[in-house]
Amino acid sequence: MKHIKSTEYIDDNVCRVVLDDYTVLELDSFSVSQSGIEAGEDAEDAVIAELIFTSECIKAQKIALKYLNLKMRTEKQLEKYLKGKGFSPEAIQNTLENMKQWGYIDDAAYARAYIDYRLSCSKKSWRAIFYDLKAEGINEDTIEEVTGEYDADEYLRACDVAARVLNGKSDEASLRRLNGLLARNGFGWDVVNQVVNEASRGEDF
Repeated sequence: MKHIKSTEYIDDNVCRVVLDDYTVLELDSFSVSQSGIEAGEDAEDAVIAELIFTSECIKAQKIALKYLNLKMRTEKQLEKYLKGKGFSPEAIQNTLENMKQWGYIDDAAYARAYIDYRLSCSKKSWRAIFYDLKAEGINEDTIEEVTGEYDADEYLRACDVAARVLNGKSDEASLRRLNGLLARNGFGWDVVNQVVNEASRGEDF
């Protein structure tokens, strides 16, 4: 049981609650107003604990929404960000579940947007794209589900890159450049050799 020495509504968001041991709690104003606790009265420990947790979750959700408003994020990215802000594991899990339920984080949608961008604006192989998605914290099941919507053939991807890089050229310098570029972007040597050999014979992609 805790005795409430005072309650002070700082603004619409924060209510400062002082306990009899002079512990100062800054809680969510609406949650405090709905809890029924008042200065000069006693409150069950469970009521205080619930108010503390609810207030932490509300604060975490507000910070999460600001973070997500900047650009798309994965669940793991948001989790790491909230950990860095010092929130408890329970509050973080509560926030992640709400953000998913409300549609603010969607790893499948993130993966699609990431793949579309990389396919159009980079020269990375599918293998490199898969690796990057894992590094972003997207689980393998989601990656497999999303990439199943694409023709993720490594040879065809390399041909597309080669067509953009060579632009009809097949001289030795251009072929060396293509060879190095494909290797640096994650294509396997078998695919690199096949595409470079075809390009050296002047084949169209």
